[in-house]
Amino acid sequence: MSEEKDQTIGEELSAARQARCLDLEEIQRQSCVSLSVLQGIEAGELDVVEPIFVRLALKAYAEHLDLDPEPFLSRFDQQYGRIMKARSQPVVVLSQPTPRRSRKPLIIIGLVIGACCVLAVAFFYFFSYKQTPTQAADTPTQMTDDPVQMPSTPAQTTSVVAQSQPPATPSDLSAQSSTELAELPATGAAAQTTESVPVVLELEARDSTWVQIRWDGAAENFEAIVPPGERHRFEARDHFVVISTRPHGLSYWLDGQLLGNGQLGDPEQVLHFRAAADGIEFLTLDSQPSARETPDAQP
Repeated sequence: MSEEKDQTIGEELSAARQARCLDLEEIQRQSCVSLSVLQGIEAGELDVVEPIFVRLALKAYAEHLDLDPEPFLSRFDQQYGRIMKARSQPVVVLSQPTPRRSRKPLIIIGLVIGACCVLAVAFFYFFSYKQTPTQAADTPTQMTDDPVQMPSTPAQTTSVVAQSQPPATPSDLSAQSSTELAELPATGAAAQTTESVPVVLELEARDSTWVQIRWDGAAENFEAIVPPGERHRFEARDHFVVISTRPHGLSYWLDGQLLGNGQLGDPEQVLHFRAAADGIEFLTLDSQPSARETPDAQP
């Protein structure tokens, strides 16, 4: 009995695994716990990752071996409870007041622009008024100097207009109208294809919570411990894949609609779901999602 009490958590789990003839690779594939974390637990190195993740890994490891996880978790809490409480303290971000800029330069620039506009309008009216009487005075002199050529002028202008603008036939008018009507749907379809409605996911932390978010199967992702009161907004063309270790520590909005009344998922389990424009789908850690949605295998 004294030897069992002297054993560490990792030694007890390792002995139980060996008694069942199991290897770590098989447990890693079935429990989705990182192999490096399992090796660290058996070696007694419980600080390989954050304590909250080690606690989840201990629970999954013990349940996979058909053991009661509570004794292991209570021993772990006695050793690392203070560290978990210290790391879960909210981070206070001090905001600095932004300096206010003086409005005097803007007022001066506005006055200069207004004065330039007034001067431009005054010059325009002045020159237009000056040219109008001059043209009216020149017209009678031209009519009195050459009275013989006046009858021929209308005929010449009429012939020029007739040559430059041939009469339009009914077939030409119908072809032009059909061309204009055909261009209208094409422009409307092009405008519809250029517009795309993104999927918007928002989250706000109620407690210090680790979360990982992937979108559209891209290589980049958002992974952080979000402090209380902090809010983030993400946009994707198709979908998001979210995994969080404390489900009720975050509130989620999908396209402006609050999910789960602010408490999404089971508070005792790791939250893992897929969000798209048609709604959300809960996933499990032991499921096999598609290659583009698979997060890193780490608790």
